[in-house]
Amino acid sequence: MALKLYRRHRAQCEAGHPEDHRTGEFEESRRGVKRCGCTIHAGGTIGGKFSRKNTGTHKWEEAKIVAERWAASGNWEGKKPEPPPEPPKEDGKRRTTIPEACKLFLDELSETAASATHKKYRLLLKSFEAFSANRGLFSLTSGSP
Repeated sequence: MALKLYRRHRAQCEAGHPEDHRTGEFEESRRGVKRCGCTIHAGGTIGGKFSRKNTGTHKWEEAKIVAERWAASGNWEGKKPEPPPEPPKEDGKRRTTIPEACKLFLDELSETAASATHKKYRLLLKSFEAFSANRGLFSLTSGSP
């Protein structure tokens, strides 16, 4: 989804717009509209996260470039995300991946727990899998160190 650009006017706007009044590029391109140096902001969702952020410029062309950079990077910082680390190499020990361990736990739990309890554990372990993948944790080692 494209970011929406708008100019957010400040209290000391040279064109006399009220404070926090918002105008768009189309609106400002009309004849008779006074120009000002208030900064342009971008708002929208990038990478599943909604935010509004100042582009740091008062020119529409520069603001579009900044917004495109944010959208292309997939985050509001404008930096490409680092690739996840590689899974560790085998060193002779039996390693169980975190998704396998979660599945084994849920299979055992289904025999004794109520369905609502099982559902809550399933949601919790789904969050745990996402957290561990984000931190670069892939497996559990069984046996002694």
